[in-house]
Amino acid sequence: MITITELSERLWLDVVRVTKYLLPEGKKEGHEWVAGSVYGEPGKSLKINLSGKKVWSDFAEGTGGDLLDLWVQVRDYSLHQAMAEAKQFLGIADEFGAFEVKRKKQFKRPQTASLKKTVSKPHNCYEYLQARGIDRKMAEEFEVSDAIVWSFEDNRKLPAIAFTYNREGELIQVKRISTVKLSGKKVISVETDCEPCLFGLQALPQAIRIVILCRG
Repeated sequence: MITITELSERLWLDVVRVTKYLLPEGKKEGHEWVAGSVYGEPGKSLKINLSGKKVWSDFAEGTGGDLLDLWVQVRDYSLHQAMAEAKQFLGIADEFGAFEVKRKKQFKRPQTASLKKTVSKPHNCYEYLQARGIDRKMAEEFEVSDAIVWSFEDNRKLPAIAFTYNREGELIQVKRISTVKLSGKKVISVETDCEPCLFGLQALPQAIRIVILCRG
């Protein structure tokens, strides 16, 4: 397993490529790569030595260190994350996998064929919601539908309402909640491995940019 010191040395051996990668808007001046700050804007406050001194400094902020420190600052990473990405950048494989980059989770979309068996056109849901102070216009805006949900406790189907989660016209998730309670609780079912999404996005005006969530 490569140590922090060894990884730092490997980065300095490839300092020109590293600096261009981390600060592409910077430029070479003499034996230094210069930029405005760790945010990468043009300027000369941040200087990275390219001639073997193995040091960088941001003279405006009074910070500096080795290239791993720079990686942490530029990417706003923890040291662990910086080491993982730096090793990947250098093509270094860690036999113990101690610093492997966490893979981005792959989400699925609700399966249309499956939904046809459990979700139907809205009808009974309007009456159910109306009795609870939610009129049909509001229900239509939030695109609720009639549905069924399976109760494993009673081993039977229960009437339910389907709540669709849409984002920019794409169906992200469907949650079905029974309209009757068993043992004092409603039965809830969601599609598996779907991406988290705020319910009701499709009902918000296009100009809305801030949403305040209040716990009911």
